[in-house]
Amino acid sequence: MRVAIHQPNFNPYLGVVAKYLLADHIVHLDTVQFVKNEFQNRNKIVLNGQPHWLTVPVIHSYQQKINEVVIDNRRPWRRKHLKTLEQGYSKTPC
Repeated sequence: MRVAIHQPNFNPYLGVVAKYLLADHIVHLDTVQFVKNEFQNRNKIVLNGQPHWLTVPVIHSYQQKINEVVIDNRRPWRRKHLKTLEQGYSKTPC
């Protein structure tokens, strides 16, 4: 039996997806400390050849676990992310 264990990330890289595909069971390790400005709530994409961060706003406190962090939906982050992706990739060939 293969078990894949990984902490939750926003838009994980393909290596994590590959690890999940090879596993019989997946464990989301969400009891680790949340670290601000890491890949837990943000990720980098490339737009026009330049790196660009997509960040999910969160409400958290120092030394809080990932499973205790709350997404700050008072900000229009979903709309902003979608607009960024549409503008950056709408003309990209399939």
